[in-house]
Amino acid sequence: MLIKEDRDAFDLDFQHQLSSRGRHSLLWGAGYRTTSDRTRGTATLSFNPAARTYPLYSVFAEDDIGFLAKRLIWTVGTKLEHNDFSGFEVEPSIRLAYRPRDTEVIWGAISRAVRMPTRRDSDLHPLQAGPITLIGNPHFESETALAYEFGYRVRPASRLYVTFASFFNVLDDTLSTELGTAFVEASPPPARLILPVSFRNGLHGNSAGVETTVDARLAPWWRLIGNYSYLNVSMTPNPGSRDVSQERRYEGLLAHHQWEIGSSWDVRDGWMVDGTVRYVSAIQGGPIPRYVTANLRVARQIRRQVELAVVGQNLFDNHHAEWPSGSGANVEVQRSVSARLTWQR
Repeated sequence: MLIKEDRDAFDLDFQHQLSSRGRHSLLWGAGYRTTSDRTRGTATLSFNPAARTYPLYSVFAEDDIGFLAKRLIWTVGTKLEHNDFSGFEVEPSIRLAYRPRDTEVIWGAISRAVRMPTRRDSDLHPLQAGPITLIGNPHFESETALAYEFGYRVRPASRLYVTFASFFNVLDDTLSTELGTAFVEASPPPARLILPVSFRNGLHGNSAGVETTVDARLAPWWRLIGNYSYLNVSMTPNPGSRDVSQERRYEGLLAHHQWEIGSSWDVRDGWMVDGTVRYVSAIQGGPIPRYVTANLRVARQIRRQVELAVVGQNLFDNHHAEWPSGSGANVEVQRSVSARLTWQR
C-alpha cells in the first residue's frame, strides 16, 4: 500500500519589464509559493512529520544588453530563492548570442541550477524492504549543476534550417544512497538483521550531450524534420562515500542515442498526413532493449471548424517497454489505432 497524500498549494508571481533604455532591457520579478501536505503512511512507509507546510520565496532580475546594432546580445541575470529545506540558493546565468548575418546565430551560456530537497529526501520515515531500511536525511542539501551550453543555427537555403546544440554539466552534491553500519533489531521479535541506508550528497560527476536538427520546407505543402541526440552521464562517489545504488542508476538508466525523422504533407482538398519514425538505443540498467517505433496521422478538414483524423501509434510492435519501473514490472507501450473528431469554434 502506498502513502496517501492531500496537498494544497498557493502561488503568487510578479514580473515587471522596464522600458528599453539604449542598450538595456531589464526584466525583474518575485514569487511566493506555499505548499501544505497531509500524508497517511503505512506500517512500512511514512513521512515524519506526517503533515508539513513549506514556503518558497524567490526574486530574479535579467538584463539584455545589446552591442553592434544588437547583433550581439549579452544576457546577465540571477535568481535568489529561499526554501524550507536547504535555505538560500543562488542561480546566476550569463548568455551571449551573436548574429553575424541574418541567416546565422551563435550562442553560448554558463548557468548554475539546483534541485532543492523534497520531502522524500529529508522526511522519509524508515522504509523497510527486507533487511534494508531506507531513511530520509533532514540535513540533505540541494544538488547543483554548473551548465555550459553552445549552439549554432544556420539557414543555408531559404527553406532549410540546421541547428546544432551541445552542453556539458558539472554535477555536485548529487544524491547517493549510503550504507550505514549493520545491526540486529530484536524488538519486536523475531530478531532480524538491519542494513540502514540513508540519503546523502555523496556523488559528483558530469553529463554531456549534443543534438542536431535539420528542418527542410521542401515545398509549401511538404515539411521534413530530422533530429539526432546523444547523452552521456558519468558519476563518481565522493571520498568516504558508501553509495550502494545511485552511481549505477544515473549511468545505466539512460538511452545514449536517439533519432527521429518526421514528415508532414498538406496534400489537397483538406487532406493532411503526418508521420514520424523514432529510434531509441538500449537502456542497460533496465534492461530495456533498443526499439524503433512509428506514428502516423491521416486527417481531413471537413469544414473550417471540423477535422476528422485517424491516428496510429507504435505501429512496428504489438508492445514494447520504454522505461523500467522500480518494481521490475515494466509498463509497456501498446500499439493503438484511434479515430478523432475535433470541432473548434
